[in-house]
Amino acid sequence: MSEKYNLKRGGFTYFAGQMYFMKNILLVLCLAWWGGSLQAQTDSTPNSHSISRKYYVDTIQSASLNAKRKIKVYLPDDFKPTNKYPVIYVLDENWLFDPVVNDVVKLQDFSVIPPCIVVGINSPNRNYDLTPNLNTGAFTGWNKKFHDYLTQEVPAHIARKYSTPVFNILVGHSDGATFAQNAMTASPAAFRGVIGLSQNLFGDELEQYINYSQGNFTNNNYYFVASGTRDATSRLRSGRKLDSLFQLNSNPYLKVKHEVYAADHSGIAGMGLANGLGFVFSDYYQPNGWDRELADSLRKIHMDPTVLIQNTLDRINGIYGIDAKADRNAIMDLAFGIVTNKDQAKSYLAYMKEHLKIDDQFNSSAAQLYERISEYDIALEYWTNYLNDPASYKSNFFYFRRPIELIAYKMNKPEKAIAFAEEWEKLAPASVQLSFKFFIAKVASDKKVLKKKGKQNIDAFIKQYDATKTQYSMDDARKLQSLLE
Repeated sequence: MSEKYNLKRGGFTYFAGQMYFMKNILLVLCLAWWGGSLQAQTDSTPNSHSISRKYYVDTIQSASLNAKRKIKVYLPDDFKPTNKYPVIYVLDENWLFDPVVNDVVKLQDFSVIPPCIVVGINSPNRNYDLTPNLNTGAFTGWNKKFHDYLTQEVPAHIARKYSTPVFNILVGHSDGATFAQNAMTASPAAFRGVIGLSQNLFGDELEQYINYSQGNFTNNNYYFVASGTRDATSRLRSGRKLDSLFQLNSNPYLKVKHEVYAADHSGIAGMGLANGLGFVFSDYYQPNGWDRELADSLRKIHMDPTVLIQNTLDRINGIYGIDAKADRNAIMDLAFGIVTNKDQAKSYLAYMKEHLKIDDQFNSSAAQLYERISEYDIALEYWTNYLNDPASYKSNFFYFRRPIELIAYKMNKPEKAIAFAEEWEKLAPASVQLSFKFFIAKVASDKKVLKKKGKQNIDAFIKQYDATKTQYSMDDARKLQSLLE
């Protein structure tokens, strides 16, 4: 059975510090009013719309616990049961579920992590569920039952009702972080990523981690630990002990990281969540064209751009079990930059058409690609296709200037360039027509052709000059006019 709820994005979930927070908010509001915020109030229009995220509440009849337990389930936008999603399991769902969902949405929006399912795990008696034997650090009898419920029954429910989990992550804070490490070491296959926020380690838990770290993993596993300088001494000490072991890690399939924040016990969660998620998905990254050293090295070996794209996606999908798509601003950008010949350009553009949503900028991108590899005739075809497309954006002179420059300077056909400009000046939006006159005059002056026509155009430009309708200045126009006298 499922119930649907709305989760306010960016909202606060109050816990122990609720009264402290409210007192400070009231103080800030009073100071803001006293400082003269009445004008701001009159300039603002209240909006009743809130940014919210839907989630479901499911009930599971647990055989391990011999009880009914509720879970919260957040599904990403455009969720499809046939797609593959990492699943993030969140202990202490009563206060940690909302912040995790908010960070997940934020990181998804910026392509730091893939779309994920988030599952909030309810614990009516968290001490009973999460606290280990304080002498040995091992699970208590009930801990073990809760562990079985978490690692077997909940994933089975998610697979049956939503989507088969392909990469499981466990997030815990405080005693939940302690339990998360125990679950990780007890069942290494259950969670490929664990985020522990301010845990306290007991008994043999460090030895349990050492044994876990020496495991024969066949794929990447990730363990992120966050501590705070204003937290309990024992918790900070636990984090530093783990950090010392992290420094000695030699397992190529185990990625570990410890971060220390200037934060108290609850603040660690606020500061560590996004960083922990980013670390677990650190291999989701697609390189982009800003990595000049990488781009240069790939060009030198004549790397096929489509092979580069596919290798990158295969690596990501192999680690996370998802079906990642090529990012236009990442691997597609890098692949664009390493194209060196006509065959590679053709292959790259064919890949774009097959795998990406094609928009009005496709012909413009193709034109610039062929220009870069000096295939000027093909580039001009794509520029012309762009300008002939009724849906393409033409309210910027850039899209007219580039083909004019191509013809005049790269193809060295200035008279053809002027004729091209005159033709498109008649068809261009009124907001950019003035710039044609300047550029016709520039080509005539630079290439020393059709000077009379160039003079007529620059005279008209000066006479009709309107700074809001051209990127060129009156000073530049006067200089150009003198060159055409």
